Amino acid sequence: MALNNCSINQVELEKTTGQPIGNNVPRLIITPNTGYVVSASSFSNNSGSIPGVTSITLSNSATPGTIGNLVYVDIDLDDSFIMPSSDTNITIDIDGSASLEPISINGTYTTTLTNCSASSQNNISYSASGAYNQVVQVFTKTIAAANNHYFKTAPVYSIDSGTASNYIVTHIDVLDGSNRLISREFIVSYKLKSNSEFSNHITFTAVAEEIYVVPIEITAYACSTSSIPTSGDTRLMTVFGTPTAEFSVTIIDQDDTELISVLNQAIPGNGYYDISIVFPSATTNKTYTITLTGDLSTTFNTPSGQPSVFTIDQHQDITIGVTATHSDSSVTINASNNTKSFPANTTINEIDGSFVANFVISSTNTITLASQPDVNDFTNTDFNLNGGSDFLIKVATLSNGTAPNTFDLVVSVSVLRSGDSDVTSSINISQLINVSTAPAYCPLFSEFTPNLGNSTAMSLIYSNIWATPSITYNGTEPATVTLKWYASGQSSYPGLPEQTPPYSNAYSTQLNLTPGGSFTLTSGYINSAETNISLNAVAFTCEYE
Repeated sequence: MALNNCSINQVELEKTTGQPIGNNVPRLIITPNTGYVVSASSFSNNSGSIPGVTSITLSNSATPGTIGNLVYVDIDLDDSFIMPSSDTNITIDIDGSASLEPISINGTYTTTLTNCSASSQNNISYSASGAYNQVVQVFTKTIAAANNHYFKTAPVYSIDSGTASNYIVTHIDVLDGSNRLISREFIVSYKLKSNSEFSNHITFTAVAEEIYVVPIEITAYACSTSSIPTSGDTRLMTVFGTPTAEFSVTIIDQDDTELISVLNQAIPGNGYYDISIVFPSATTNKTYTITLTGDLSTTFNTPSGQPSVFTIDQHQDITIGVTATHSDSSVTINASNNTKSFPANTTINEIDGSFVANFVISSTNTITLASQPDVNDFTNTDFNLNGGSDFLIKVATLSNGTAPNTFDLVVSVSVLRSGDSDVTSSINISQLINVSTAPAYCPLFSEFTPNLGNSTAMSLIYSNIWATPSITYNGTEPATVTLKWYASGQSSYPGLPEQTPPYSNAYSTQLNLTPGGSFTLTSGYINSAETNISLNAVAFTCEYE
């Protein structure tokens, strides 16, 4: 069997040995490979005479030579063919080839052009066709800037509809003598895949800008306006402009004392001039006013430009800190590393602006964790209201402390910019830490002598009443608890501590335990038939209020 660019399946039938196979017409299917189509007329049956086969018929499942069509090979088996005693293979010989699928692409393109040599265009048609996996050139499009214009941003295209990954778009650029882009030719090609595509759309966009002569002017300046440290600082002011443009700079403090002046300075050939400004140390807050005059660009003192007069403050350092409070007077909160100082009115980098505050929370009463803090519950974090300090409470976490009955509160703070006054941000943890007057400790059986984890013999103290020997509490924490226990005799009363009469041998006894203290447990009435009674402890109940 010789098939090209397609495949055929196999069919199995189950028949009874020694019996005629009956009326059967199994169907084989010829399926084209990706990018190909089949037609029944393209295949021939060259099987000849085959025992057990009456005829072989080829037909199409749909329109021949179109996508989705299959070729059916129907094999009419001889009804009287006797099934042999072993498996029988019937091989037919079908020869033929699948054909390449004809594929096409069409669509339109639109150009949106500003300051270009040509006008915008709408829905210009394009089309191409070929074979599967073939790359075909669809069209070319040249976009050129108008006279005395150039493309500061190169023209672009977008595939608005269609399979963008099938398009191959290259371009050829034309530059002027100043290396400016003035024209771009787009070459649009398409790689044909298994299916044709129709009604694709491409948009080309280009905006050209006017080529102009740079005016002789002061265009900008650069100078840090962050708060000057109290120890003083040396800062660089750089004035930018076209060569030969002139400017003057004066700097005075709030008392009109002149710090520095630069008069009628021309911008050199490199396009900028540096001024070193030495700000002295100060013990009080100061404000310096810097005034720039000269051949200033018209952009100065406009919403989109820089001011020609600006100020720099010299403030004392400010402190940013976090605190925690609790409404219960029994709660003690000890803080460490919860404040940090910064130069006033200064942008702070991530490393210098980060600190982690630690709080140890303890109480003379029992404290338990109710919930974790929410960073949004910290107060005074709005820089519009706290004097200009912009900082974040990034993480706040409560966890068990290293000492019993304590919790650790860890708060991670990130300061982005300091303001001009001290700031304290606080969180109230009253709803996060519950305070209980119940004991903080629930003892273990092993903390008693004798060990309450073992059966302890009791003694008859008077008629049918039994008592334990003195039991000593060896724990280190005081506690008020309820002990569930029962008195067991040789008859093995079934009662358990949580049960109620008639099991009168089950008890719940409240104990006020202090380290080193002792107590005795006494039973109620025990049947006189019992001659051997033992204490059996079940559990402590330690309920916090």
